[in-house]
Amino acid sequence: MAHRVRAFLRKQKGRVVNVASDDALTELPNHVALVAIKTAVNMLTAELALVEPSITSLAAHPGIWPPFTSTSASLPPNTDKLKPAGELIVDLALNAKHSMSGQFFMYSEPEFLKSSMS
Repeated sequence: MAHRVRAFLRKQKGRVVNVASDDALTELPNHVALVAIKTAVNMLTAELALVEPSITSLAAHPGIWPPFTSTSASLPPNTDKLKPAGELIVDLALNAKHSMSGQFFMYSEPEFLKSSMS
C-alpha cells in the first residue's frame, strides 16, 4: 500500500503535510515518549524530502487557535490572523511551495504565516 501511495504522490508531484508540534524542540522531562514521537515526525518529513525529491513534504505546527486559549497574552504576534488549524493544513496540502520541502514550520514563522494567511 505504501509503495502505491508513494508512486501516486511521485507521479502527481504531491504534497505530504505532517502535523507536528514544538514538543520536539522543548524539554519535557516527564514526557520523553511524546518528545521522541514528535522528533520522529520531523525526521520522517526530512527523510521523505530527501528520498522523494518530487514530493513536497513538510511538518507544520499549526498553532493554538485563539478561541481555545484562556489568554492571548502568551500567543505569538499575528496569531489572531491565522485560520483554524484544519484550514491551515488543507491550505498547505494544496498550496505549499516545493521550497518548503523537508522543513518544520511553526505557526509564527514568516513563510508559514504568508502561506496560512492568504
